Amino acid sequence: MKKKTLSLMLVMLLLLSALSGCGGKGAETASTGEANQTEADQRFAGGAGTAEDPWQIATAEHLDRVRDDLTAHYVLINDIDLSSYENWVPIGSFQSKSDAPEDAEIPHPDYAFTGTFDGAGHTISNLTVSCKAPMGAGLFGCASGTESGSAFIGHFTLRNVIVSGFYLVGGAVGLQFMNCPVSDIHLVGENHLTGAQGVGGIVGTGFDLISGCSATADITVSGDDGACAGLIAGGTTMSSIKNCEVIGGSITADGNATWGFGALCGAPWGAAEITDCKVSGTVIHVRGENNRLVGGLVGFGGTYDPTSPAQITGSTVEDVTIHVSETTDSVGGLIGAGKEMMEGSDVMSSFSVSDCSVSGSITGGGSFVDAIVGDPACAISVDCEGGMTVSAAANRSDGIYPAVAGELGTTYVSLFDVIISDQWTPVWEDYVAAIIGEDSAADMTVKLQSAITSDLYGEAAVAAFADGGYAFDCDFINGAQSITFKDDTATILKTDGTSETHTYEYLGKYNVGDGETMLYQGIEISMAFPVDVYKSTDEAGEFTYFLLREDTMEETYHIEFRYGRELEDLQGYLVGPYAYWLAAGIDESADEDTICRVIALFCLENMDYSSHTETALKQIGELGFVGDWKADLSGFGEAYADVDLYMSIYENGHGVTFMNGEQTADFEAYAVDNGAKGDGIGLYVAYSNLEYEAESAPYTMTVNDADQPVLTLAAADGTISWIRQ
Repeated sequence: MKKKTLSLMLVMLLLLSALSGCGGKGAETASTGEANQTEADQRFAGGAGTAEDPWQIATAEHLDRVRDDLTAHYVLINDIDLSSYENWVPIGSFQSKSDAPEDAEIPHPDYAFTGTFDGAGHTISNLTVSCKAPMGAGLFGCASGTESGSAFIGHFTLRNVIVSGFYLVGGAVGLQFMNCPVSDIHLVGENHLTGAQGVGGIVGTGFDLISGCSATADITVSGDDGACAGLIAGGTTMSSIKNCEVIGGSITADGNATWGFGALCGAPWGAAEITDCKVSGTVIHVRGENNRLVGGLVGFGGTYDPTSPAQITGSTVEDVTIHVSETTDSVGGLIGAGKEMMEGSDVMSSFSVSDCSVSGSITGGGSFVDAIVGDPACAISVDCEGGMTVSAAANRSDGIYPAVAGELGTTYVSLFDVIISDQWTPVWEDYVAAIIGEDSAADMTVKLQSAITSDLYGEAAVAAFADGGYAFDCDFINGAQSITFKDDTATILKTDGTSETHTYEYLGKYNVGDGETMLYQGIEISMAFPVDVYKSTDEAGEFTYFLLREDTMEETYHIEFRYGRELEDLQGYLVGPYAYWLAAGIDESADEDTICRVIALFCLENMDYSSHTETALKQIGELGFVGDWKADLSGFGEAYADVDLYMSIYENGHGVTFMNGEQTADFEAYAVDNGAKGDGIGLYVAYSNLEYEAESAPYTMTVNDADQPVLTLAAADGTISWIRQ
């Protein structure tokens, strides 16, 4: 089980005062594709703006006029110096296509650049952009193809670029949307780019092919939760990168909880291929605490179809240096990890590496640090020469053990022996009832519990489930009643009253379940997962090896592990003598709040969110959740005075959240009145359609002095109230 990181209750209060537009010398961005009705020879050096006869750009003033007709075709005929523009206004901007939730992230064609821009091999120098608009900073802010034709930007060099923004910051284009390839752009000289998320030397975030580009730049990712930076692209979605090169440069992130950094691209989401690319001499610094997903080529990527993994081929990482903090996880010489797990299905994204080479060094790091692939669980195959040297700091010998043991040692008992006792049944049924309705909650609770309380494992379980079905044994086996981890020892108290203590040494990270799949809720999922492996320094029989997952009491309120005599046997998850067994433990001194949290975690992760039941929809309507809600931010200080945060929940249970007109969440809403009936107190659950995660919060429904319903959600990270409009 994984702890939820989503915060649908508080959403993203990150924009603050960063919602003012780009300023400085330069015309305001046109809101239509109409060209100014002046003579062509006054506006440009020649041409007619068609694909056959594009407008000819010879001066900086001509380039500034591109914004007057965002649909036309352009070609450079001279080098351009933009040093006279103190703050260039990006050509094309992002505005949502419509107010409909499905259009929130699609650019409106009247505001984006939808034409073609051919640099014809010329150079644009001394571009300066300081943009506080939410999305899109660069020479072009937003470019996109349309249903009637492709856009294009390419064939030029950018020299000495300074670009700063918030989201989607790129030297050439902040947001490269679909049907708009970017090709043959080269970033040279002294270049500096700064932003919070999606920061790239050429493209901030791309949705189409990027090819034949090269870059050198210094990139800074600012603030906590910063994400996705690379010298070619900050991130891409369902698009490929081919024949691109990074020469030197750096990426620096100083905040906490940052993620997704790679010299080429920080986060190529779902990229079909990364082909014939090279990075050399780049330095990546990721400081702060609790960061993740850093790679010499890419931070993370992959597809969700293991039969068609992303292909990383013919690419080279040469003399790249990675410095990360000791709490930075998933760090690799080539790639940090595949895209993170889809909650609820356990489907890991996958990639295949062939004909690649890696050299350089990694210093620092926490879990999943490797010379080539940080987290191996997502790699279908790896054909790669060399590998980065990994410092002692990154290859720490303690693994997860210290966190599991705690400072004074921790004793664990069987998790499900505790949480399936009758006293906790109402807690199970509350969370289940919110998702499927109160009328089916008891039956579903029994079904969930039966999936993890089998007394069969090993060959007996394999035989029992040969014709379909499954149930995992999560109890302690081999006579263990409790296990105490302390320092580098484990003490096993047995059911016969005896005990034994052994000292363990760390062997490294291994995988369990490689190549094994299981059908779950109609989806074939990979069963592979990584573990930290420890071996006893003496003869310990069935307790010779301990395989510990990454779960801790602090993060997931329980731990998961395996133990046994032979390591090879323990690495089979659905085969062999330990098949269908994974022990789950809980601190024997866990309090009521911890027990309720782990029950919630288990229930919410294992429910089916593919459709609302009729009862669940009825609950949402009868409890008063359907409608438009405005967040009351008056208690958050003056910094939030200009922030408008709205949430709409529809009769079909679908919900969306908007901040200052920009969609920030897409979710399914659930609720149950689990207290005294009709008292306006209950349990609310939101399942993110973007993050595949569910989060819960107690709610209260009251009425204010203006006779408006007020919904107050008390999430783990804070409380917020919504007023129905």
